[in-house]
Amino acid sequence: MRKFIVSFVLVVIIALITFNINNNKIRHQPISLEKVEEIVVFQEFYKVNNGGGGVTIEHLDSNIDTMEAKQLVQWFNSVSNENIISENELPQALAGVSFEMKNNKRVVVHYHEGIFYVSNKDNTYSFVNHDMKSYFEKILKQNEANPT
Repeated sequence: MRKFIVSFVLVVIIALITFNINNNKIRHQPISLEKVEEIVVFQEFYKVNNGGGGVTIEHLDSNIDTMEAKQLVQWFNSVSNENIISENELPQALAGVSFEMKNNKRVVVHYHEGIFYVSNKDNTYSFVNHDMKSYFEKILKQNEANPT
């Protein structure tokens, strides 16, 4: 009888640990393109004022065409839960994309040095997606030559 109780207690402890680990995992939530109202790509530029008057920050928002929107959603959705990393904070990002949902929610993805960061009320996580990285590097390079 004693072996049964010890075995039962061990099974319960293992089950609780497994349950707790699975509930604390961050889950990457895919986005349904049909639920997206607008997708905005944003970027910040730092400009040195003439005459040594300091630095100003300019913010550029741009709406994208349907093809780019589909591509960004597809790349975002291709990220698996195994490839996300829990983060404590968001770095200062110079670019990103905001998925504005029809239900007034928003998913904002910040881009910083080849890594993407997502933050919501529950957690902050990062991921790498080479296609999204190429897309943002191209935009950053284009707008670097033509800042507003």
